Amino acid sequence: MAAERDRPDDGRGLRCRYWLDCWKKAFKFSGRARRSEYWSFVIWGFVANMMAGAVAETILAAFGRAPAAADAGGATFASYAYSVLAAVPGMAVCVRRLHDTGRTGWFYFLLLTPLALIGAMADIKSPVAIIWLALAFSGPVVLLYYMCQAGDGDENKFGENPKTGASASTDAGGLACILAVIAVCAVAGAVCALIAG
Repeated sequence: MAAERDRPDDGRGLRCRYWLDCWKKAFKFSGRARRSEYWSFVIWGFVANMMAGAVAETILAAFGRAPAAADAGGATFASYAYSVLAAVPGMAVCVRRLHDTGRTGWFYFLLLTPLALIGAMADIKSPVAIIWLALAFSGPVVLLYYMCQAGDGDENKFGENPKTGASASTDAGGLACILAVIAVCAVAGAVCALIAG
């Protein structure tokens, strides 16, 4: 078992350890992140978000409150809580991922291009609206393309290659951290739903 833990990481698969590492590096906007670190954070974050919602709804059911179809139940509030908690670590890992591809972190703000939809809504019948709509969705699509690209093979101006550099930590406290994040989001969601309802 210890030999398996000490084995070098080949970077394949969605390692829950990467999700934990992103939380540990929540405010680290320098350096580089490999694709598996970024996508592990995205996928495991989605799983944690869904689990927090399920736990929040279970807590509400224990208090005898069954959400109506149009009710903003505990799952909604738990999802909001997770989204707020994960915003900074998500931004940080995205910036580090951009660094791995040799790009500046300012490309992260391509996510804001859908705000151009506001301009398109003013005059929806205009042919210019179609251009605005195309521009609005081009930024996130370009950013998604960058997130899927392989990183620079060698050291770049943002640091050493994360595949060949010092490996991330392999501590066994990952499950406890994941459960803590899920519990915090679930309880926050259930409390907000009880207060709102």
